[in-house]
Amino acid sequence: MNLLQIFTSGILLLLLVSCSKQATMTHSASTAPIIVYRTKADYTQYVPVRLSQDGSRIVAYPAPSDVRKSDDYRYPVKLKKGYYWDRQGVGATTAFLSITYAEYAALETAPDPETLLASILDSSPFLEMYHVGKTRDYQQVESELNEIIAQNRLNQFPSVLPEKKK
Repeated sequence: MNLLQIFTSGILLLLLVSCSKQATMTHSASTAPIIVYRTKADYTQYVPVRLSQDGSRIVAYPAPSDVRKSDDYRYPVKLKKGYYWDRQGVGATTAFLSITYAEYAALETAPDPETLLASILDSSPFLEMYHVGKTRDYQQVESELNEIIAQNRLNQFPSVLPEKKK
C-alpha cells in the first residue's frame, strides 16, 4: 500500500466511525420513553427524585444543573385534563421534594440523599402513570398526546404504577 492509499483508508475509517456515532446519538434521543401522569396535587414546581422500592432511601436525584434547560426549567409539559408529560425521568417510585426547580437550580451541589429524603413533600403523589411509547413514535408529541387524552385512550397503554390492592 502506498501513502495515498493509507491516507484514503484512514479518512474513510474516520468518516464511518463519526457517522455511526452520530446515528447512535440521534437514535437514543428518538427512543426516549414518554411517561404521561396525573398527580393528587400540582407538583409541577417541585423537583422529582426516585425512592427505593420500600421508600426508605433516595436512589436517584438530579444535579442542580439537570433541572435547568437553557433559560428555563425542565418542568413537565402540561397536557389536557390535568395530565403531564414527564421530562425528568419520573417512574412508579418517584417522590417530589419540597424544593422548587428554581431553588434547586440555585444550589452549587445537590444535597446529600439523607437531606433530600427529609425534604420529601409527597412520597406517593401519582394517581395514574402510563408509558405511551417513545418519542420516535410521534410526529408532534404534545398535540398527539393531547389527542389521546381527549379520546380517553390512555388506559390502552401500559400503566407504570403497580396495581392497587383491594
